[in-house]
Amino acid sequence: MSLISLKNISKNFGKFEAVKNLNLEIEQGRTFGFIGPNGAGKTTTLSMISGILKPDKGEISIFGKNLYESDSNEVMEIKSKIGVVPEQPYVYENMNVYDFLSFFADIYKIRNKEERINFVLTQINLSGSKNKKLSEFSKGMKQRASIARALLHNPEILILDEPMFGLDPVGIKEIRDIISGQKKEGKTIIISSHILTEIENISDYVVVMNKGEAIRTGNIEQILNSSVSEIELEIEVDNINAQLTGGLKNFDFVKEINFSGNNLKIKTDLKHKREISKFITDSGSVILKMYENKKTLEDVFVKLTK
Repeated sequence: MSLISLKNISKNFGKFEAVKNLNLEIEQGRTFGFIGPNGAGKTTTLSMISGILKPDKGEISIFGKNLYESDSNEVMEIKSKIGVVPEQPYVYENMNVYDFLSFFADIYKIRNKEERINFVLTQINLSGSKNKKLSEFSKGMKQRASIARALLHNPEILILDEPMFGLDPVGIKEIRDIISGQKKEGKTIIISSHILTEIENISDYVVVMNKGEAIRTGNIEQILNSSVSEIELEIEVDNINAQLTGGLKNFDFVKEINFSGNNLKIKTDLKHKREISKFITDSGSVILKMYENKKTLEDVFVKLTK
């Protein structure tokens, strides 16, 4: 049974269809990455799952209960198990980070408040700055403080909307490490980002959205294989002869070929890799090295959304 289930959800803003008949099943303990161009519907979808924005139609079930149709006590129970990090970190800059977390700990009615705050501050590497005002924090530190607030009540589901937006490489690594740590703890994580390499590295499953629709859903391997049929082979041989070069150029399935010394770069499709290898050896050359330049999530994204 899925932990989170979206059935035919839609959301309009006036005449603009932000999300159209979205269906999605999110399993417990998995990390789901949402990618898509600006305006694709990612933030709207995450806001609906968070309980912030009610869909115009469709059903969202979390822990087997309808998020928007259950009674108020059940809705509060569901929301108490969700931690949300918005794209823009909302922090109270006149507070230090410890008081900021203490304020939310009181709202969450957290027992052993001091112990829990110190644990979370250590977890996100802010314990040395707990008495520092948030107005003095860098963007990356504010983002970590926002994540600390989301983790304070130890939620089972963590929703992060562009958590690495505007961060430098050090800040991105810090956020990545925090997310990886939560993943190891078994949290269900939903994340959106334009940094596709991070989504590819972090996520178990990916949802590609465009114009309000999920145009591809699956694990990384499924997404790459379903969208990319062309590959690039880099091959080093002991010698390149006329029979080899002429023969490769005559194959219809060889889309592009380049020579440099004893190295070949060939663009072809997946199913003819073995045939190319056999032809090279039949032509009297010996293959010294051969590897495939793998397509990335970025390649797929560009192809699907252009």
